[in-house]
Amino acid sequence: MLQHRMRLVLIGGLSCSGKTTLAESLARQWHAPILRLDDYYLPLTELTFEERTRRNFDAPDILDIEMLSAHVAALAEGRSIQVPDYDFVAFTRSSASHTVRPREVLIVEGQLALHFPELVSRAETRVFLDVCPEECLNRRIARDVRTRGRTPEEVRMRFERDVRPMYEAYVVPSRMHATHV
Repeated sequence: MLQHRMRLVLIGGLSCSGKTTLAESLARQWHAPILRLDDYYLPLTELTFEERTRRNFDAPDILDIEMLSAHVAALAEGRSIQVPDYDFVAFTRSSASHTVRPREVLIVEGQLALHFPELVSRAETRVFLDVCPEECLNRRIARDVRTRGRTPEEVRMRFERDVRPMYEAYVVPSRMHATHV
């Protein structure tokens, strides 16, 4: 199939820095679909629930980057895709998915959106949201308690054990790929 002109916009930054809010605002303005890195977590169905809860969901190797790259390529070729829906309560993909159709602009948002060379090399616009980690932690506690069935203590523990170290190791260095900070 002939490749049509699709502009790829990446939005990265720390968890709860405002990536989703910005992506949704831009999507409304541009009538653009959003691919959320969270939907591309590996299914981990071979693990028990307890084993899944102990995984680090902020490390790059937890993402199915091959599927995401294939989906971006398919949309660039003018083909629709089926995006898996992730279940944050069960720590795995749900059985549901949703259809994304190609448009002139595609937005990809997630902590590690600027980390993967296969995404960065395709994107004209790369945004890094630089927000204080303490503010992000407060926002994450509010979100995860309200929508993901977590306790404030669990959110704090995961933030210090997983989020902050992965932010420093992978997300902060990805800032150098940004065209806008």
